[in-house]
Amino acid sequence: MSSLPLTVWLRAAPERLWPGAKAAPERPPAALPEPRRRTAADLGIMIRAEPFDAPDAIALRAELEAELWQRYGGDAEPGAKPTAQDTPVFLIARDPQGTPLACGSLRWLSRHTVEIKRMFVRPSARRRGIASQLLEALEDHALLLGARRAVLETGPMQPESLRLYESRGYRRIRRFGPYAGSRRSFCYSRTLWG
Repeated sequence: MSSLPLTVWLRAAPERLWPGAKAAPERPPAALPEPRRRTAADLGIMIRAEPFDAPDAIALRAELEAELWQRYGGDAEPGAKPTAQDTPVFLIARDPQGTPLACGSLRWLSRHTVEIKRMFVRPSARRRGIASQLLEALEDHALLLGARRAVLETGPMQPESLRLYESRGYRRIRRFGPYAGSRRSFCYSRTLWG
């Protein structure tokens, strides 16, 4: 008998067991359909660009600041805060009734790199996939603006953020810019194009 494992031996030489038997043709396994990603419409939300200083944008950012203050015991963001002047895109996710659920923005860091800022989902809207859809919308806007790479900063007291970014292909990088000296900062990057 051959020294090949039984399954390999049977596939390669069935005639050894059954006279006249032929080897089964090698067929690739049937391709499984790609799972369809849920869209914002599937979730019943609309994500749109809105002014940075619109009332709902201000309210969502204030809620984010309050939550970060509670998690970190103070202001957790080193460096300059985003402004309307340095934020080319500010997105708000809304439910069908128009209630704001989440926000996120982009800020230019260099010619081809944007920083994702102010990602926030209200607690009542979490665990529904809204953050993932918002992140995808921000990436789409970044590409439309000509960005090739997105970077961001988050921290150890935001484990849900860490899971989201890592699940979407963001890789941990060295702390950059104003976060370089902050041990509470975890920085990530993802190539969007090129």
